Amino acid sequence: MEFEVVDIEKITDSCLKDGYILLVNNRMEPWGQRVTRLLSPEGMLVGLTVTPWLRE
Repeated sequence: MEFEVVDIEKITDSCLKDGYILLVNNRMEPWGQRVTRLLSPEGMLVGLTVTPWLRE
C-alpha cells in the first residue's frame, strides 16, 4: 500500500514509533519523487511518497 504525504519525515517518525521497520529511507528517485518504504508490524509493505508534480 502506498500513501502520498506532505511531510515524509514526520509520517516516517510516527510509523517507526508504531513498530514499523524502515526498509528505504527518504530516497530521491531519478524522476523526482521521494520515497520511504516500511514493513508494518503485520508484515505489509507500506510506501510513503512525495510527488511534486501532483502538487502543481
